[in-house]
Amino acid sequence: ARTGRLAARAAGRGAARGAARVGAAAAGGATLCAPSGPGAVACALVAGAAAWLGTDWVLLTVDEHFNRDDLVAALEASLDELRAQVERALEESYDRLIAERYGAARQEIREGFVPANAGARR
Repeated sequence: ARTGRLAARAAGRGAARGAARVGAAAAGGATLCAPSGPGAVACALVAGAAAWLGTDWVLLTVDEHFNRDDLVAALEASLDELRAQVERALEESYDRLIAERYGAARQEIREGFVPANAGARR
């Protein structure tokens, strides 16, 4: 649950930052490419995308620097809980399988067992 909250919070921050930077990146790209004439639109798209990706990379690097320990701790806790759940599920499965095999063996013994002295009593 905590990992989910951290991921949702990070995604929300990233979406908000990304939406705010779209306009700034496009404006920066248009300013940079204005002298190129007819190719200004394509140049603006490339420059804007490069500025956006560069900004995202820097922000993600900074965010990782400050939040990495919390994220790693949350992931380790989630993995520990998952490991415990898998162990419990395996134990329950093994217990059920052993009980079924024991019951089948017991039934087979009841149906097929003939005491050694059974014929002597007649």
